[in-house]
Amino acid sequence: MIARAPLLGLAVAVVAIPAAAQTSRQVLKGDSVAIYNLVGELRVEAGSGSDVTVEIQRGGADAAKLEVQSGPLRGRETLRIIYPDDVIAKRSGSSIRTTSS
Repeated sequence: MIARAPLLGLAVAVVAIPAAAQTSRQVLKGDSVAIYNLVGELRVEAGSGSDVTVEIQRGGADAAKLEVQSGPLRGRETLRIIYPDDVIAKRSGSSIRTTSS
């Protein structure tokens, strides 16, 4: 996802809605930001200011193993979720969807 934030700040919530969620917050600065490697829901809300605030809720058996990286990449500030494995399983109701990168 690539977002441009001209004069308006954005609040972005990455939500997985697990039973024992671990929440962290990252702030991205700049006119152009990108958020990569999301599993779950994404909600974007307008805010005041020029920063983009990202709230991340980690969940699942590998929640503690998820790595959050941020910094410039290809000319824009980025937030990246790094998974511990190449196969990602997301529980959706009573089923599990698996994605391989």
